[in-house]
Formats: sequence, C-alpha cells, structure tokens
Amino acid sequence: MEAVVSTQSTWKQWYQRRVHGAKGHYTEGAEIVEQAIDVVRKEAEGSDHVQGFQIAHSLGGGTGSGLGTLLLLKIRDAYPDRLTKTYSIYPSPKVSDTVVEPYNAILATHQLLENADQTYVIDNEALYSISVNLLKEDHPTYSFLNYMISQVQMGCTASLRFSGQLNGDLRKLGVNLIPFPRLHFFNIAQAPILSPKHSGYTKLFTQELTQQVWSGKQFLA
Repeated sequence: MEAVVSTQSTWKQWYQRRVHGAKGHYTEGAEIVEQAIDVVRKEAEGSDHVQGFQIAHSLGGGTGSGLGTLLLLKIRDAYPDRLTKTYSIYPSPKVSDTVVEPYNAILATHQLLENADQTYVIDNEALYSISVNLLKEDHPTYSFLNYMISQVQMGCTASLRFSGQLNGDLRKLGVNLIPFPRLHFFNIAQAPILSPKHSGYTKLFTQELTQQVWSGKQFLA
C-alpha cells in the first residue's frame, strides 16, 4: 500500500512564526505561496480524478489564518470547478497564548465564507476538554490533538473512501448538508473517541455509538 503522503511532493519552507494573519496573507505568505501552489498543481496533474482539495489549518496563528486562507484563495482561482474543504481549528480564550487570535479567526472566517465550499469547525477548547475529561490525558500533546483531528477527518471522508449509496463524493456531501452556499460551516461530533492506548481492546455497539455522538460531550465545537 502506497503512502498517503508522497515524500517526493512534500514542500518544506522555513517560515518565521508570525502571530498576525495579515503578515501571512499579504506580505510574507504571498512571497512563498506560489511554491506551495506548484506542489498542489503537481499532485493534481498526477491524479486520475480530482474531486476537490482539503486543507487543515489553525485560525489562531498568522500562518494558518493568513497563509492558509491565501492558499485556499489560490486554489479557488486555479481550480474554480473543484470543491474546497477545510478543517479549521478555532482559538479559545482558555487555551490562547496570543492576544490577536480573535482577530485572526474573524479575518480568516471571512475568507472561508467566500472561498471554501465546506468548513468543518473544530474548537481548541473542545479538543482539550475531550482529551482531559473523556480520554483522561492530563497533559495532551500536539501529536495527540492531531491524532484526534485525524480521526474526525477519517470519519468525514469515510463515505468517499468506501462504497455506498449516500454522499459518495464531495459534491453529493455538500448537496445533502448545505442549504445555502454561505451556510457551509459544520458542527461535528465523533464517536467513538478512543485513546490510541485503548482502541485495540474496546468493543462498542450501535446503540452505544449513537448515544455517544448525541450526548453533547463529543462535539468538537
């Protein structure tokens, strides 16, 4: 089985950490975004059928909110007939380390409103709450939080990767979920949410999964 991420198309760029989204969107990010688009274009040309593009980014920092939304804009310009889908991590006052995070999130949300077709909202505070209260991780690391986000991504794309009659591609998924083009921000819940240490020997049933996903404790926003 081939790797999900091609190492030959991985783009690495040393980018100085900026806390302001305008730096990533208009100045420093604009200088390097074409290199990222070249990598995206190379992957798209090597694909048999491109349904759309997925972007995972955090809206609190300058890189995720500024450069991330700029990349989204460039993809929209280059591939206007393809769907764009984002997993956007919103900042929270309880786990914030920068005073400009609310501004970055608001400015990035405007770009998501205009240029994204589907946005899955993930709240930073909800991630930490689930990690500490449900999964009993006293000090969740970034790798652990990324693991949780990857589980959500796999759940949201399961209908694309496995055969079925409903939501077989990104466009059908949007048709069934979006009543109006600008109302494309989704609140998501994940069940089961299991720690990697316990996932190997935990058995769950349909009724328990249904109760978990609607309990309100496992919503990520």
